[in-house]
Amino acid sequence: MNQIGARIVYDNNSGKPLLRYNEFEHDTIQQRDTLDLRVLDLPYGYNDNEFKRVEKYTIKDGVITIQSLLPLPQHDYINELENQILELSGLI
Repeated sequence: MNQIGARIVYDNNSGKPLLRYNEFEHDTIQQRDTLDLRVLDLPYGYNDNEFKRVEKYTIKDGVITIQSLLPLPQHDYINELENQILELSGLI
């Protein structure tokens, strides 16, 4: 049984994602490319926080290009700024 973090079916010519499945477990399935449709399996937990915020992305030859992200909720934004300040001051 394999754990998959996300499975994305995309058109390799345009780079547009067509279908996305979130984390799941499955028996190994042999992949077939048809009409240059491809499947990209991401590791379990892959970039989980950032990928949840992705609004638009493309995939070409298995490389994900994020084009836009949804804004962080205010409390997450504040936490991120606090962490950056602590890192820059050498406290963490």
